[in-house]
Amino acid sequence: MHCPSWTVSEMSSTRNLLMAAAGCVLVFAALVSREIVGRRAAIAIDDIGQELAAFVAVIACWRARRRTSGRTRRGWVVLGAGLGIWCVGQAIWITIEVVRGQIVPSPSVADLAFLTAVPVVAAGLVLICFPSSRALDILRTVLDALLIVISLLLIAYVVALQRMITESPVGGWSVIVSLIYPVGDAMLVTVVLVAISQASWRARPHLLVLLAGFACMTFSDSRYAMSTVTGTYRTGSILDSGWTASFLLIAVAAIGFVDPLDRKADDFETAIQAAAPYVVLLVALGVVAQHFAVGGRTDVFIRWTALLTCALTAIGLIVHRHRWRRAEMRQAHQMTHDQLTNLANMTAVTARLDDLLADGAAPGVLYFEIDRLADVNTSLGRAAGDGLLCAVADRLQGCLPESCVAGRVASDEFVVIDAANPDADRLNALAARIDDALAAPLSLQGHQFTMTASIGLSSCRAGHQRGDELLRESQDAMRRAKRNGPGRVEIFDPTADRPWTLADLTMEGDLRKALCAGDGLVPHFQPIVRLSDLSVVGHEALIRWNRSGNGLLMPGSFLPVAEQTGLIVPLGWWMLNTCGQTMAASGDLDKSIAVNVAGTQLGRGELVPALERVVSRYGIEPRQIHIEVTESQLVTPTPVVRAELDAVAQMGVVIALDDFGTGYSSLTLLRDLPVGIVKIDRTFVSPLLEEGSARAIVASVIRLCDDLGIEVVAEGVELQAQADLLGELGCSHAQGFLFGVPGPSMQQVVVAAVPTVHRGDGRR
Repeated sequence: MHCPSWTVSEMSSTRNLLMAAAGCVLVFAALVSREIVGRRAAIAIDDIGQELAAFVAVIACWRARRRTSGRTRRGWVVLGAGLGIWCVGQAIWITIEVVRGQIVPSPSVADLAFLTAVPVVAAGLVLICFPSSRALDILRTVLDALLIVISLLLIAYVVALQRMITESPVGGWSVIVSLIYPVGDAMLVTVVLVAISQASWRARPHLLVLLAGFACMTFSDSRYAMSTVTGTYRTGSILDSGWTASFLLIAVAAIGFVDPLDRKADDFETAIQAAAPYVVLLVALGVVAQHFAVGGRTDVFIRWTALLTCALTAIGLIVHRHRWRRAEMRQAHQMTHDQLTNLANMTAVTARLDDLLADGAAPGVLYFEIDRLADVNTSLGRAAGDGLLCAVADRLQGCLPESCVAGRVASDEFVVIDAANPDADRLNALAARIDDALAAPLSLQGHQFTMTASIGLSSCRAGHQRGDELLRESQDAMRRAKRNGPGRVEIFDPTADRPWTLADLTMEGDLRKALCAGDGLVPHFQPIVRLSDLSVVGHEALIRWNRSGNGLLMPGSFLPVAEQTGLIVPLGWWMLNTCGQTMAASGDLDKSIAVNVAGTQLGRGELVPALERVVSRYGIEPRQIHIEVTESQLVTPTPVVRAELDAVAQMGVVIALDDFGTGYSSLTLLRDLPVGIVKIDRTFVSPLLEEGSARAIVASVIRLCDDLGIEVVAEGVELQAQADLLGELGCSHAQGFLFGVPGPSMQQVVVAAVPTVHRGDGRR
């Protein structure tokens, strides 16, 4: 038999033990059957040999207790106790037959010990073979085993035993006692057979050895019963070796035993196990019917056996029905609950929200993720992470009010539903309560760990009809909270947390088609001017999309979709290539073109080759291309990104730091990266005329860049007074609606006398 998870050392050890046991049995059989040492000595060897073999089995069971735990450990203790009781009975037998030299009566006091050992051994086997089974499943297994054994006994009785017992020269009690032994053995064999069908491959070899042991015992007990019925039994037969072999095989099975129930039986195996007892019962009924048909007689044994069979069948059917109902309830529970934490799962959470909305309620949702669970799994192992999740579940159930339902919807994500129509204040208070519950220190494998969570809140508003809408909104808020740092709480904001919709999905498909066909996507150009003479020195390229049926779309309407789907990368390469072609067509070597590069385009090893292709293909100078990267994308540049930007600068391409002031404004970017241009964001330019602080910041940035030899471009200039003030502060370049709105042509002229433009007009 192939045992994929049974190690070579285990196989070798068990094989050696089996060979040793076989050698002992052969020597025992030779000494007993051939009576080499005389009849009386052979009887002594037979009886004492069985006693020693049983004692070895008791010791092996006691040692197996040390290597196992839980119900399996108790099972080996009980099995060892049962074998110990058998040893007591055998000691009584030895006293009568060997010490006193008398014939052991039937039945005797030894039989009382032997019969007592049978149910004790059976109980131990059940604990060993089914350590993780429920009590109801164990009861079903025992009932099925009894039904099979009694049905087989009924068949044997009708076919042969009735005539043999009638003709037996011994008394009725002697016959009854002798027949109980093989019946009990058959039940033990059936229990082990069921365990083998449910056990893992690793445990099956040991169970097969255990099965062989009880099979040998069944053989010898059956032979003893037949000999007793016919009055021919005598101690010292070679067939007595079955008892010795059975105890030695039990000892071998106990050495190195592993828990058997590591595998769940499939539906076919379950069906076979459920049907087997009733198939055997039907065969028994058929044999009995045939017996009556040919004129067979009915006696007390057949009547009582038939009555017992009917009772076992009725009880078994009741147990089966109860198990099926329990299984259905368990399956229904598993379909709606998380298996690890026993909290509601996503299916149950969504259904609960749908029910509340259908009833006209306005529930609130808290969606949170446990911070740093991956660190726990990596450092302490998956078991520690599971323990942490269970602790979260326990603390949630302990801190939530009755109106709330908690659920686990992903590996480290939980949901709390508040059915009490909460407002924002109540949701925030509930989030604070969860934070406090999680903040209590937790001991994981001797290490203290404090949990935090990123929490997103969403309350029901007009228009909510499905629970998944609330879940999606709270999840979007949770993602924003996570981006802002661990332990944050954010409430859903329709503008900040833009949910993914069917319209977005359709737009993604249309955008892919536009990229593949090269149709509909067009660059618009906004002039960048030198403030000293208002001459155009370059343009910033801004993408537009002429989407069919929707007119010309601004970047804000489709770039978020491109960023979420990864289309921003091919869109960026398309824009770079198109701008290079446009620059070459203009033939103006004195102007530059600024192209925005997304953060996802950096660090891929594609930027430098793309720039080299554009320069080579269109015959333009590298200095004519300006690469604009936003400040927030370079907060913590990786070594790969640093090396890539250095290579870009070495080509002669200018790197512009866009939206300066809106991110972290880290001066290390200006020190460590080859930045050639800093673009001051419009949020500082717009309030220049009204706010002294804005004016001071802009002036400081201009002086700093001037000292570093970095060119400054002010963005969003809309008023002549702003342009004049920027010139006074020393700003060299600017762009904005004052100088020209983005258009499809690069041939835009800015005159010296520029009329004042109102902000409202300029932003249209």
